[in-house]
Amino acid sequence: MTNKVLVENLPLNFNSQALSVWASEIAPVTESQIVVDALTGRSTGQGIVTYESALDAARAAQELINKPAGGVIVRLTHLPVGHQHA
Repeated sequence: MTNKVLVENLPLNFNSQALSVWASEIAPVTESQIVVDALTGRSTGQGIVTYESALDAARAAQELINKPAGGVIVRLTHLPVGHQHA
């Protein structure tokens, strides 16, 4: 597994900074990115959070599952090595 977590079902008004603040409650975040549609530039409701370690990412994928982001419940997936999402 990598040090990245895919977050799905984010509110469409969530930005990278808001994602980073939300995700950093578990462990320090080194990068966060909102996935945008290539044609419209609008959020797809997904984001990628990069943690300092794979252990932090695994912990976040388990512990953030019940913590709403922007008022909604999100889905989290600890990304495998070699995954090319985003």
